[in-house]
Amino acid sequence: MFFGFFEKRSANDFQRPNLRDPKTWSDLASHSTVSHSGEGVNEVNAMEITAFSSALNAVADAFCQLPIHIEKTRAGKTSRDNESHEASFVRDGGTINEDGTTAVDWLKGLILHYYTKGRASTLIERANDDRILNLWPLDPDKLAVKVRSVTTGTGLTREQRYFAYTDPNGQVHEYDVRNVIDLVRLPDPVTLRPSPVVMNRHTIGLAIAAEKYAARTFKSGMVPMQLVCSLPPESITGPQIEQAWRAAVDGLKRAAETDAQFYCNVPGFELKEIGVRPGDLQLLELRKFLIVEIARVFNLPPVFLQDLSTGTFSNTEQQARVLVQNTLMPIIRQFEAQMNAKFVGKQQTLRVNVDGFLRADYSTRMEGHRTGVQGGFLTPNEARALEGREPLDGGDQLFVQQATVPLSMASDLAAATIKKANEPAPAPVAPNTPNAPVEPAEEDAQ
Repeated sequence: MFFGFFEKRSANDFQRPNLRDPKTWSDLASHSTVSHSGEGVNEVNAMEITAFSSALNAVADAFCQLPIHIEKTRAGKTSRDNESHEASFVRDGGTINEDGTTAVDWLKGLILHYYTKGRASTLIERANDDRILNLWPLDPDKLAVKVRSVTTGTGLTREQRYFAYTDPNGQVHEYDVRNVIDLVRLPDPVTLRPSPVVMNRHTIGLAIAAEKYAARTFKSGMVPMQLVCSLPPESITGPQIEQAWRAAVDGLKRAAETDAQFYCNVPGFELKEIGVRPGDLQLLELRKFLIVEIARVFNLPPVFLQDLSTGTFSNTEQQARVLVQNTLMPIIRQFEAQMNAKFVGKQQTLRVNVDGFLRADYSTRMEGHRTGVQGGFLTPNEARALEGREPLDGGDQLFVQQATVPLSMASDLAAATIKKANEPAPAPVAPNTPNAPVEPAEEDAQ
């Protein structure tokens, strides 16, 4: 007798599928959301796993704190563009649309969609003169990539890609590819593929199952028990079974009300465990392993999920570099390519500055500025601009480490040094001799 510890199975294990359930169609399309652990996985319950939400926020927050610069090229010279119309969308504190959505919220939403839905898209609203008016984030679930045949003026037929978006009213809008910033995690943006959450559903589902098992174990304070009768079958009577059942139910209620242990003291009946204890199941080791597995989903060092079991003072700094090189740089490169192709002008270039990770390390940041200025590839005003300070007069010159002189004077100083080295040595000077004694002058005769 199990007394309700497990639910009774349905008599009909082969029920007809519910065609109104989206999960049914997902299963038919080989994109099942059910993991091997039996748990259904989606973007909502995946965020309920602490390791998954922490990894997602770690990547999104790291991407959002990076400065975005727009550079313009005029007459072969490149300079920082802070006043253009395009720069107003991506600068700190700027808004991207009429609803007041900030650039930071927009960038974080891109990363959230990128890792949960596999696609992050934004519509570029333009005026008649091609000037950008607004940036509108799009729901990836309502966005479809389609292909149509287009006949050119020369009579050739080619395939053209476009976006079809369904608004909340059910109306379908078609957008040209140049008006949609589209970040796709998988290489083929046309083929319908499941989201990264569904693709990694077995790891996430195992984490959900372990979380539920741990919660239920702590809630009940024990593993499931079975009431076993040790009396001979011919001596068991109905009143004895009823008495044992009532004692078990009363003991369970008493345990829930008073936090006491559940017991049943009926002659001829005893309680036996039918489950596995959390210690024997190695539940703690399993949950630690799942943190590393979820970190692999994001290509993220485990130290950013507060897993310091293998972290030291030296390799933690190296893992911060891994975050930039392996986790963020693929997203940054894709983001820069999309923005440079569809957002900025022909003589502009958008660049994400990964030096922003040094913002919290003042000494390292100052050492980098000093090396750049003394090395001759960074002007003092450029270093001041990286710190958000106003430029100073005379700070636009490049300096070289030769008594720290202006770069324009370095060639003259080098020529003077070479000329001085090639001049003949001066003639030796005779050593000084003591002066001869001076004869006293004779007094004039009076």
